[in-house]
Amino acid sequence: MELPGTMPVEVAHHRLLRLFFSSWNYNPEAEIWQQMADNLTTVAVAESGHLPHKERPDAVNEALFEFLKAGMAEHESSAETACAADSLC
Repeated sequence: MELPGTMPVEVAHHRLLRLFFSSWNYNPEAEIWQQMADNLTTVAVAESGHLPHKERPDAVNEALFEFLKAGMAEHESSAETACAADSLC
């Protein structure tokens, strides 16, 4: 059983992207998310409400693209490091 407000361990250590609408000046969940996930990227989607993917698809797509691109770079870097240590690569 998991405590309310916590993520399963297998999720908490993966890269996570959190998109939220920035029309509120108050973001109470930010600290909670930061405590639950140690590899969190947070993006505030400007000029959006509850449906940023509908209201600002350009901004959401850009955030997703940058997040995925950074993840690929991390993956390639770690694969190269692992290969350098293994003569079979």
